[in-house]
Amino acid sequence: MAICMLMSFLNLLKELSEMSDDDTQSDKGTGSLPEEKKAQNIDEKTEKAMGNTMVRDANEAAERLEKANQEKASLLAREERLLVEKSLGGSAEAGKPPEPKKDSDEDYAKKVMSNELETKSS
Repeated sequence: MAICMLMSFLNLLKELSEMSDDDTQSDKGTGSLPEEKKAQNIDEKTEKAMGNTMVRDANEAAERLEKANQEKASLLAREERLLVEKSLGGSAEAGKPPEPKKDSDEDYAKKVMSNELETKSS
């Protein structure tokens, strides 16, 4: 979406520069004084330079966005591969301590009555 906005911005800048070129061509036939022409030429050059700078900045921003999108796509593909490997890899019981067996109420009562219950000494 950001690329679309940037492209429309570039098209708008191009149209503006074309309009300013059309305006300068129409002003040539008015017969202005030489000092006014110099001032107009300086203003036009400044506008063109600013327009070129804006276009250059916009192009650089578009390039950065494209690079960022490519990097994000590669990272996303890598993440997807890792998730697939993790889900297909399963898990191993090795290295885990065995869970203690829980006695039923009847078994516990028998151990208490026969004094086989392991007590914790303090």
